[in-house]
Amino acid sequence: MEHMEKFVSKMRSFDFSMGIGETCRVSGVTPAQIRYWEKKGYIRSIRHGDGQNKRYPYGSVAAIVYIKTKMDEGYTLAHAAAEAQRHFDDMHVLKRMLYQGGLTVEQHDDFALVMLGQLSDEPQFDVVARVDDDAVTLSKRAHQEGTL
Repeated sequence: MEHMEKFVSKMRSFDFSMGIGETCRVSGVTPAQIRYWEKKGYIRSIRHGDGQNKRYPYGSVAAIVYIKTKMDEGYTLAHAAAEAQRHFDDMHVLKRMLYQGGLTVEQHDDFALVMLGQLSDEPQFDVVARVDDDAVTLSKRAHQEGTL
């Protein structure tokens, strides 16, 4: 997993941020909306130095698009922002599972297998998720040392 840690560290070092104009252009949200959402704590901005303009990191831009999509579907701002927070919290948990939990993924032509680990009450078996375009199915298979 050391190579993944190096990759994640390198990716975090990049500045994937946008100024407010570009953020508005890609999201379809007005500057006033962005400022208000930031004031409410739904999104955040960064500054790279004193006197520098605000920039919106990738996570905030994604949240803006998510919130706007939900609002376009009829959600209130507060409900849309809460949904966005739950969604990003869920994604954070899944990323931790993948990068810290030692999960492995086997890619095949039309599906992937995700090795989730040993069953705690039946350690002779591993849990495997088969993911394809139509479904995710879980199964157990005999544990093989060194596979997880």
